[in-house]
Amino acid sequence: MNYNGMFVTDFDGTLYDHTFGFDDLGLAGMAALKSNNCLRIVATGRSNFLRHKEIDVKAFCDYAIFASGSVIYDCANNKLLHVDFLPKAKVYDICGILRDELKLNYMVQNVWPENHTFKYWPLNSQIEDFKRRVALFADLAEYIPELPM
Repeated sequence: MNYNGMFVTDFDGTLYDHTFGFDDLGLAGMAALKSNNCLRIVATGRSNFLRHKEIDVKAFCDYAIFASGSVIYDCANNKLLHVDFLPKAKVYDICGILRDELKLNYMVQNVWPENHTFKYWPLNSQIEDFKRRVALFADLAEYIPELPM
């Protein structure tokens, strides 16, 4: 299909706020883009974007890019176009660098569609945001004291 243009927007805090819901003006803008034959793409860091029952993606976008860019979804045809992830060995290499060379705390999301769950390897974290996120999502988190090799 030939489009007159393309519009890419963030989802959380732009079109949708989990406290207040959808932004009516933003949704009206997405409808106007559709009527002007513009391709509408929503990008979000949400890992389980399609699982939220209150979100009808077909109503406001043609394509969704989510799970930190690892998934591309065709909303009109209800079809996954692309799912990608790093091989486990590469993840372990990166984790080794983060842990051993850079001495950083880190979290690793599981592969989609389970990437709302994660593993973490803290190094005596003093970083409040790290501790807050682990506490907030404790039921989805798995502490791994040693990096598997």
